[in-house]
Order: sequence, then C-alpha cells, then structure tokens
Amino acid sequence: MIDFKRETVLCVFLALLIVCPRSAQRAEAWSISGHEIIVSRACRLFPGSWGDFFRYYEWLLNDTVAYPDTFYKGRDPAESSRHFVDLEIWNESRPETGTLPQAVETFGKEMSDSIKSADWNKVLLDAGRLAHYVSDICQPYHSTVNYDPATKSGIRLHAVLDGALRDHLSEIRLTSSFQTARIVNFKDHALFLAKQSNSFLAEINSTLIDQGLPWSSRLTEIIENRTNTAVVATMNVWHTAILASGFSAPTLPEPKTLKIAARSTLQAIDTTHDNVFAFTVTDRLGVKTASEIRAEVAGIVLETELHRDLADPLGSYRTLLPADKLKNLRGNIELGVTALREGYFSAKLIVPLRIEEPHIQLDYMIYLATAAATIMILSFALLIREYRKQRQMK
Repeated sequence: MIDFKRETVLCVFLALLIVCPRSAQRAEAWSISGHEIIVSRACRLFPGSWGDFFRYYEWLLNDTVAYPDTFYKGRDPAESSRHFVDLEIWNESRPETGTLPQAVETFGKEMSDSIKSADWNKVLLDAGRLAHYVSDICQPYHSTVNYDPATKSGIRLHAVLDGALRDHLSEIRLTSSFQTARIVNFKDHALFLAKQSNSFLAEINSTLIDQGLPWSSRLTEIIENRTNTAVVATMNVWHTAILASGFSAPTLPEPKTLKIAARSTLQAIDTTHDNVFAFTVTDRLGVKTASEIRAEVAGIVLETELHRDLADPLGSYRTLLPADKLKNLRGNIELGVTALREGYFSAKLIVPLRIEEPHIQLDYMIYLATAAATIMILSFALLIREYRKQRQMK
C-alpha cells in the first residue's frame, strides 16, 4: 500500500532541492589519512613495472591524493562539485548536482595523455586526483543529496563516516591481492560506484539515527567494503589510463639523486631593490622532489620559499635576495644553493653573480650638472671682472 503522505513529502523535498540547490561545498571524504591509506594500498598491490613506478613515488602520491582537498579547493571554483554526485537528482548539465563522474573521465584521459608525453609530474598529479575522486564516491554520503544528516543528539554523520576508516582501521581487513581490470567507460564506472555506495545509506542511517547506536560491527563491515572497493577502483582507473596510453613504465632512476635546475636567468644584482632566484628540484627522471633548501651568498644566509599555483601544483623554489642584506657587497660573488632529502644524494648549484654599482638617479645628475654650470658661470664672471680691473689700472 502506498503511503501518499510520505510520497508527497518526499516529492516536495526533492523539488525544493532542484529549485534551491545548496552550496556545492562538501566535507572531505575519508579524511586525509584515509585517502593516504587507500592510495598506499593501491601502490603496493599494483602489478608489474607500473607497480614499481607507483611504489617508487608512493611518497608523492600520498601528497597529490590530498591536493583536491588541501590545494585545489579554494583556488579552483569548479573543484568542490568534483567530490560528489547527488544520485537522486543528478543531471550532467547541472554542476551543482555533482561532477565527480565527469572528473574521473577528464583526469583519466589526462593521465593517459601525460604518460604519452612522458610528463611524469603530471602523471603523478593526475593519478592522485583519480585516486581521490574514486575514493570519495566510495564514501556513501558523497552519493546523496542528504549528505550530512544528524543523529537525534545532533552529531553530524558525514564526519563520522569520514573518520571511520582511520578510527576502525585495526578492525578492517584490507584487500591483499587483486587482478586489475580495464574500465570500459570512466564516467559510467564512477556512477556504478556511486550507486553501490548509495545502497548502504538506509542501513547506515537506520543504525546511527533511528536506532541511536554510536557504531556497530555491521558498519565496520560496510566501511571495509567501501575501503577495499576504493583501493580496487583506484588500481583499475590507473590501469585503464595506462592501457589507453600504450606506453611502458619509465626506467626508475637509481641511485636516487637530486638535481637543481635554474628557472631564473639572473646574472647581475642591482642592490637598489630586492631580487629573486627561481629554481626547481627534481630527481633524475624530472619528477619534482620536495627538499630542504640551504642558500647563501658571501656567507649571508638567504631565505627560500616554495611557490605553487594551479598551473604548477608541485611548485618551484624562490630564493630571496633582499637589497638590505646585500647592499654592502661589491664586484663578483657566488650564490650557492643546496638541496637535501633523506634517502637521496644531495645537489648543489653555484651561480656566479655580479653586483651592479648603484645607479645615480637622474634628478641628482641634473642637480650636479646645474651646480657645476653655476660655478663655471660665476667663475667666468669673476675672471672677466678681474680682467677689467687689471685694464683700468693700466
């Protein structure tokens, strides 16, 4: 028998969501540590030479998998909607209902293109994004319009599920083996994962809201299912992007050695203003590698900062050459930059520089010229006067 009252209320609720969509800003899924657990597991299980590649750069993937939450949000207005899909009202032409399926499709293709062009920095950025998005959709509250319900006592449940992987990790059996499979369509696969996640919501809400339980062993089983699904999905999207590229994994650089590459063409320093020396630190494959930087010139210790933007999320370094520190230097000097990282051979770059003599300002030159001309005119006038005196005395 149909409950017409309940159906009417539900229809009105959905209509209001369509007419008055809420903000696309969502809470993070699985927490940063949860994303790291999933991507690390995927790295360690991935087979073959590409598995060696992912394990070699596992430290960097643990960073890039968090970028959608920690870096892209707040910089890219389109980022927030990439983290969910509202299955009840999802419409591909309406970004506010979620663009996660499109994001998986976009960055799956971009990862494949990056492999073809041997842009290993971009490969690792794309691999991290893909791992993040498919893991997000395995969190059930990222698949529904009612993404953050509360218990009767007011506890918000999105955060509870976000922390569940971290909080119950000791009770969860992570998958230990898996044969990768090719995905036919990235977008369809993301929607399939969303529907799987959505199917657990009734049981989750019943336990935490209706029954008022703080947790249950069955919820741990659900989190285990969703976590392992995220690990498998991560491996499969990577595998599909790799197959689409048709390329083999690169030869991994051994021994691990850092390289410093200058981005500035700095040859001379004008000490009337501050200067900047820009550079990158990479390994021998060209992958940008976070390092401890030490910089000095003529025994003066200089500060170095990491500069990042949407065009270059991994960033480059900038050593600051402040005028007030260098104003007493003259002639030829050397800027020394050293990069250090545990487990790597360090790198050092010596940059010869010339200190330019301070430019005398134009108005000061005019003042000097005017003063000199005035003195010359006065001197000439005195000479004439003296000459006339001498003539009169004769």
